[in-house]
Amino acid sequence: MSVLPLFAWALPALAAVIVWLFRLSAPAARAVGLVVAGGLIALALTLVGSAAQGHVLVHTFGNWAPPYGIVFVADRLSSLFVFLQAILLFFTIWSLNPGAHGTRIVARAVPLLLVLSAGLTGAFLTGDLFNLFVMFEVVLLASYLLLHVPGTDRSLRAAFPNMVINLVASLFLFVGVGVLYGACGTVNMADLAGRIGQAPPALRTTALSMLVLAFGIKAGLVPLQFWLPATYPTMSGPIAAFFAGMMTKLGVYALFRVVPLLMQDTLLPTILVWAGAASALVAVIAALSQYELRRLLGFHITSQVGYMILGLGLLTPAAVAGAIFYLVHHVMVKTALFLVTDHLERTNGTRDLRQMIPGQGGPLLAVSFVIAGFSLAGLPPFSGFFAKLGLFK
Repeated sequence: MSVLPLFAWALPALAAVIVWLFRLSAPAARAVGLVVAGGLIALALTLVGSAAQGHVLVHTFGNWAPPYGIVFVADRLSSLFVFLQAILLFFTIWSLNPGAHGTRIVARAVPLLLVLSAGLTGAFLTGDLFNLFVMFEVVLLASYLLLHVPGTDRSLRAAFPNMVINLVASLFLFVGVGVLYGACGTVNMADLAGRIGQAPPALRTTALSMLVLAFGIKAGLVPLQFWLPATYPTMSGPIAAFFAGMMTKLGVYALFRVVPLLMQDTLLPTILVWAGAASALVAVIAALSQYELRRLLGFHITSQVGYMILGLGLLTPAAVAGAIFYLVHHVMVKTALFLVTDHLERTNGTRDLRQMIPGQGGPLLAVSFVIAGFSLAGLPPFSGFFAKLGLFK
């Protein structure tokens, strides 16, 4: 049994409590956040290195063996996601500047970002579906509060549909997990993989369909994506960058976990192929009519998630590998584009592309945008080209 997965989850959670209890100033909270994010990156690298050597690190809470106890499992996929979110956390907190974004926003946002990081880390590492539901709720609670951090009318209006649609998704997830438990007697994902074939076909189809629906809503798949693009313009720029890079990927990660394990001999992967293809097409058409840069990029997120889900639905080793590579590429590129957008908006004093002055951000910003933008478009030799090539092959 390894304690490293437990430390990776507990580090941001304990840091959030400390920042809240001591009511640290914005610069102090930011410094603590950067130190914690750096420590989480080091822990995540250790997990990735161990997983790359073929080791699967398991921590069982209270020494209760599955299917009764909660387990954290650090394998290649979960370690990769913990590492990605740790990098995003570091750059998000680093980009949250009290001078640029306000001391009040920074002081409020840092502890919430740490809570969000703890929820994401727990969701990536958990080995059972009920604990995944619990971690989803931690993530959603932190995200609701982060939506309120700016305190504007627009942020408050955007928080309501976000909360309602995610509560509906959580209800589907809770009921689906409950049906699976009733049918199989376990919610441990490793145990479920061996027992799912024994479940009555009707109950099995119902439960798995609810899981796909819940995770599809959280991933922003068409036609369940309408709440997503309106969310990003309401937040502070760096927080929006973290959301853009990681939040929808939580739903994608959950699908990557349950589809290959539980759904290979069902029609659900085929449905995901069509849903992914529809998302890739419809969302990018919707982006053509946008002039607010964050809304435009928000529709692009839904489109790119469609590529990932399409690759997952094909369920071949090459397609799943291509989808994972596409996901890693998208996390980094989309975060970078949102950080560039934040600087452009503050420099130009507007969010409307038609009113922005060309070259206003300087050459470094231009180069950053070109690299990220060309990669998103899939032009060689950038990462997006190889990501799309892998999926097409």
